[in-house]
Amino acid sequence: MKTIRSIAQDFARICQITEIVRGFSELVAPSICIECQGFALNGWSCTTCTSQVEWWTDQWCPVCANPPNRSHAAGCHSVKLSKPVGTQTKLPWVQARSLATYSGSIRSACLSGKKKHGMWLSEFLTDLWWDLHSAWASKIGPCWIVPIPRHWSRRFLEGHDPSAFLSSKIAQNWSPAGGQSANFLKRSRATPYLSDLYTEERFRVTAQLFQVTKSAVDELARISTVVLVDDILTTGATAISAARALKLAGAKTIYLATMARTLEAES
Repeated sequence: MKTIRSIAQDFARICQITEIVRGFSELVAPSICIECQGFALNGWSCTTCTSQVEWWTDQWCPVCANPPNRSHAAGCHSVKLSKPVGTQTKLPWVQARSLATYSGSIRSACLSGKKKHGMWLSEFLTDLWWDLHSAWASKIGPCWIVPIPRHWSRRFLEGHDPSAFLSSKIAQNWSPAGGQSANFLKRSRATPYLSDLYTEERFRVTAQLFQVTKSAVDELARISTVVLVDDILTTGATAISAARALKLAGAKTIYLATMARTLEAES
């Protein structure tokens, strides 16, 4: 019977071989940047395009996930607004964490990740997200990692649910820190593509959009902290609707994890 030490040594050798094979494959068939089609040393984005990404830093707003050079989103409770703006007066999550702004190679990765053939890019994004936010996540404690799902009809037609995939990958990393994957939400109806709608229309079509599963109430009574996961945060209309449904089901504390933050035009 192999000892733990010998198993670890075997695993290390396999990792070394994997890296050698990967390096050789890059020489034979180098990866292409998804943004400019140049050489991508990291497997998906070239050095130039990667350097142009606006990555999350501690200077970003921890609630509405806007960079420091942008105005806070409507309903952000990290600052005291002079008056309520928009259709909501307070964002229903206590904190949010993003990976980067929705532009350049991050935008291309998110768009590709919406399709089944782009799932490999979603893996890159979740790994990067975890590298940035693992310390923050470890402080949350036991929680449910809940995706904001597609409607079943769109999931059936496209054969893929990007948020569910992102959520499962994040939960794998979060598991040692007490995070558990949970599909508590379902869409009650199909909606138009929100990217084609103005802010007011987004809030209108996403109002009361989500229902919770039968098991959610019992599970939330046991662990009442939820981390909502979505690929892109723009107005927050979808995430707000999902968070409100979970709060009605018993969630006490909600966080939001997204891959990209869209920078809306200044009003």
